[in-house]
Amino acid sequence: MTLVFIHIPKTAGASLGFALRRIYRKRGTFFLRNLYPLDSIQEYLRMNPEQRSSIQLLSGHHSQLLLDHVPSPRAFTFLRDPYAQFISWYAYIRRSPQNPRHSEVAKLHSFEDFVTYCEDTGFYSGQTWHLGHTLSDLEIGRSQLRAPCQSEFDRAKSVLDRCEWVFLTERFHESLVYLSRELSWPAPVYRWLNKSPDTDKLKIGDGLLERIRTMQSFDLQLYAIAVERCNASLSEFPDLKESVEDFESILATWNRRNAWRFSAEDRYRYFLQRFLGRKPDWQRVPDNSAH
Repeated sequence: MTLVFIHIPKTAGASLGFALRRIYRKRGTFFLRNLYPLDSIQEYLRMNPEQRSSIQLLSGHHSQLLLDHVPSPRAFTFLRDPYAQFISWYAYIRRSPQNPRHSEVAKLHSFEDFVTYCEDTGFYSGQTWHLGHTLSDLEIGRSQLRAPCQSEFDRAKSVLDRCEWVFLTERFHESLVYLSRELSWPAPVYRWLNKSPDTDKLKIGDGLLERIRTMQSFDLQLYAIAVERCNASLSEFPDLKESVEDFESILATWNRRNAWRFSAEDRYRYFLQRFLGRKPDWQRVPDNSAH
């Protein structure tokens, strides 16, 4: 069995990835490189059956494109409220030079300008866009701008159908506790990563919300499916509230005890990049050489 995490951007996937790396360590994992998913997919397809069967965890953007090639896959993903995800995208792109749209979005003067930019370019319903992607889309390049279409939405729905579990970012801790029980994980403690710090400061009027709703129509439909799936799964969990409280206590203690290490790692990483010219993390290639 290979666990497949389909990481949709801006759904707390980086934080979950942190937990997954701690649970599975390096051995028996294959992480698709976010900036080079097509290269990663081709790398996986070059593996022989024995190598593929040794992989316990396959994770990353567009990992759904490998489901037909993974031995005994058990797939899961997280979706996020389409309004919140859209706003988080704005903050993330503005601060992330690795994003192909950073140079354009960073020049915009306001969030409303970003909404207009998305309307003009077709950059919206990102969860549909991501799940509905094909290998041909990746070969063209992920930076192409076009509005999602019905066929893309249909493919995205079919991906959700193939997922054993579909969770919500808004029920993140409940979902982690559920997965821990289902997969016999230790406590999936994590460090919160890539959190947008300023999205709650945006002032969004009704007119702007309506424009976002129109753009996010496909994502809103996908999200409704995810809500139903997630709620159905979590309703089967006995004593869920108590289990979440226990996990959050463990998580708080773990983060408090490791705060000094995280701070030291951040300072060390900054020193390497600033003074020794080391590439930032997003430019470095994850090592899947164990396979």
